[in-house]
Amino acid sequence: IRTASKRYHELPFTYQVTGRAKNGKIDVLYQDQAGWHILDFKTDKIDLSAHRAELLAKYAPQVRQYQHAVRALLGVEADISICFLDDHGVIKLVDIQTFT
Repeated sequence: IRTASKRYHELPFTYQVTGRAKNGKIDVLYQDQAGWHILDFKTDKIDLSAHRAELLAKYAPQVRQYQHAVRALLGVEADISICFLDDHGVIKLVDIQTFT
């Protein structure tokens, strides 16, 4: 992220979906040599792998909404990831494309 050619923090957005306004704030949107990336930070404490799975099910739709917003507003595709700041006491990055 530090070496990204473009980087935005706490990026607010509003866009229309089927006549309704969708609002949100993207923690980090950045572009590097590989393309665009959305990173969402979560502070939930995870002690069990099952709890991580529950949190991924809860947060994945939110991060996918950010992906739709970036596509609609900027016309680019972005990878999406969640960064859990306390997963068994360590930082864990989860690629949402691999989570269904």
